[in-house]
Amino acid sequence: MTTTTSRPVSMISRNYNLHPLIKVRPALVVVYALIVRLFHRRHSRPSTNKKTHQQSTMKTKNLIAAILLIAAVAIPTQLFAASFDMPGLGASLNGWKKKDGTAAEFKSADSSYRTNQPTVTATPDGGLLVSTKLEHIRGGGGDDHCLLEMTFDSAGKIVSSQAKMEFGDKKFDTGIVTSAAGGVPINKIGEGVLTKLAEQVARWGESGGRANFPAVVRHNMIIIASAVRP
Repeated sequence: MTTTTSRPVSMISRNYNLHPLIKVRPALVVVYALIVRLFHRRHSRPSTNKKTHQQSTMKTKNLIAAILLIAAVAIPTQLFAASFDMPGLGASLNGWKKKDGTAAEFKSADSSYRTNQPTVTATPDGGLLVSTKLEHIRGGGGDDHCLLEMTFDSAGKIVSSQAKMEFGDKKFDTGIVTSAAGGVPINKIGEGVLTKLAEQVARWGESGGRANFPAVVRHNMIIIASAVRP
């Protein structure tokens, strides 16, 4: 069972090559600097009486508690972030050999298709937003297009997907497709996207490479999901 809503497919700047520790370094530096400053002040200004000492100790405890709270909120979600294997995806698509190394071309059901290198963006919760443009290569008749967006959580599991297909003046948007509980999410979401696209293409009365395009979209979804690492 799948559910859908409408949301535009976006192409956002890539940062798939960032290591999780790189992304948390600013937070770690801030925490370290606060702790160093705290103990520097603590030992450079010794208390002259018991009351002053108690007040200083209380302030120290409160500051440590604040630092630990900042660390607890800012660090864990980034340490356990998903990553993306762009070379591995290219290898699954016959290599990034087209358009100056930014696209891969392959055949399916005697028709030619192209997958453009995805845009991969980290989400605030440590997940990924993967967006790509797929094309059914038709030569002089003008290529068909499908904008595909997939969202993954920090564990690398797909959360939702959306596809926008264009055959000339004909356009169709699947809306956001999510998976109900149970089963393998990529299989259920992939099947949901495939069903919606295939039904619309059938209503348009298309055949050949156009009729096969929805299956190509699902195939790309599966190999994109396999390129996401927890």
